Amino acid sequence: MLGEEHAERKNDHFTSSQAYLLRIVYDILNERLKEINVSNNFALFILGIFETSIKAVDFHTPGQSTLPTNTPSIDALGYSLTILRDACAQGNSSIAEEVVNTLVNKGFLDLLLSLLSELELPSSIRKTVKQNEGEMVNSELPKVCLYKGFRRDIVAVIGYCLYVRKRIQDEIRQK
Repeated sequence: MLGEEHAERKNDHFTSSQAYLLRIVYDILNERLKEINVSNNFALFILGIFETSIKAVDFHTPGQSTLPTNTPSIDALGYSLTILRDACAQGNSSIAEEVVNTLVNKGFLDLLLSLLSELELPSSIRKTVKQNEGEMVNSELPKVCLYKGFRRDIVAVIGYCLYVRKRIQDEIRQK
C-alpha cells in the first residue's frame, strides 16, 4: 500500500499546495493586471511549469468542471496557462513586448498551436461532422479538454500574442 501511494505521487508532478499557490498568483495578477508588470524571468518560470504540467496530465480523461478541478496537475496546467495569458495581455508596453517576444522565441506559440490541433473537435462541430469508421483506426485518439474553458484559454493566449504584432501574425499565418 505504501509503495502504491509513492508510485501515485511520483506520477503526479504537482501537489494541491502548488496548484493552490498558482491559483493565488493568478488571482492577484488577474485583479491587478494594469498595475503589475510581469517580468521575463517570471514568464519563463511559469512557461516551465506549463510545459511540465502538459507532461503530467492525462489528455484522454475529459474535464467536467472549470478551474479549480481538484486535480493538482490539471489545475497547475490551467493556472499557468491563464497566468501566461494575463502576462501576454499586459498591453503594448515595452515590458509586455519583451515578455511576448521571449515566450514566442521559446516556442510557446508553437506549443499552443500543437495542443490546439491535437484537441478533439468542439462538441458543436462533432455533432455535425460524421466520422468515417476507418478514420480512427490509423490515428490515435484526440486529446480532450482537461477543464471547461481550456480551448478558450489557449485561443485567448494566442490572440493576445498576435495583437498588434505584425511579425508574429505573419509567422502564424505561415504555419
